[in-house]
Amino acid sequence: MNTLPPDKTAIEDFWIRCYLNPKECLKEAAINRAYRDLARTLHNLKRTDSVHGKFKAHLLSTINDVCSKKLKDQKEFDVWHEQRCLLLIEEYRKSIDYKLFIGQAQKWINMSLKYLVALGDKRIPGIITNYHLFHIPIDNIIQEHFLLSDKIKKISGSWSRIDDYTVYMQYQIKIRESYPGEAPLNVEFRSYNSSSSWNF
Repeated sequence: MNTLPPDKTAIEDFWIRCYLNPKECLKEAAINRAYRDLARTLHNLKRTDSVHGKFKAHLLSTINDVCSKKLKDQKEFDVWHEQRCLLLIEEYRKSIDYKLFIGQAQKWINMSLKYLVALGDKRIPGIITNYHLFHIPIDNIIQEHFLLSDKIKKISGSWSRIDDYTVYMQYQIKIRESYPGEAPLNVEFRSYNSSSSWNF
């Protein structure tokens, strides 16, 4: 009789099932979970499964693209990221005549990448290839942390209404300058965990 707890992978799979509810593939489950992180900022938007499915397909294409190639440096990733944000915004405009902001687009893309990184390269092959270049998802929690810990001023106005990619990038650059030589998401994981009220 086996009286020991299941191995680490089985326990991780349990938490993934609880948190992401992966009825589809893990990538789509992470995209759906990331959508929930910004959904409350999408005012006066009536979501339909067909429309959401179209945007989800766009995000899936974005994820597959970054997992399938090695970008040479931070600048190349920054250009790629801006293009992907603008494409998502344009998709919303053309499909449903809805104004999506840079703040919302970055949140969906960046949180999708963060969740997939947390799942690991064995579950999501290629996700760590460009990990060191990924951006920090900007929201109220992380801005408050960097204001208190590094005196980095918050972006003026709501993060979800950032409408200028330059404003968004300036904040990313300030964080990079405060933590030279570190992968931005390493800083974000550590900062988010330390800003939590949880005590381990």
